[in-house]
Amino acid sequence: MAPGSDALDRILNAGIDLARAERAGGPLDEAELMALDCCDEIGGVRTVVAAEAGDPYPRHPQAPCGKDIKT
Repeated sequence: MAPGSDALDRILNAGIDLARAERAGGPLDEAELMALDCCDEIGGVRTVVAAEAGDPYPRHPQAPCGKDIKT
C-alpha cells in the first residue's frame, strides 16, 4: 500500500458522505461544498454517488434539490 493512501481513502470517503448528503438535498455549508468540490476533482465522488443511486449522471451542485423543485 502506498504511503498516505489510508489518509486519501478517509478523505474520499468523507467526500462520498458529503456527496450523498448533497444528493439527498441536505444543506451543506461553504466549507463542506469546497471540500466536496475538491474530493470530486480528485476522486469523482459525485459520480460514485450517482452510480449508487442508479443514475448515470452526477447531480450538478447548483441543480435544485427536491425541496426546491416546484411541481
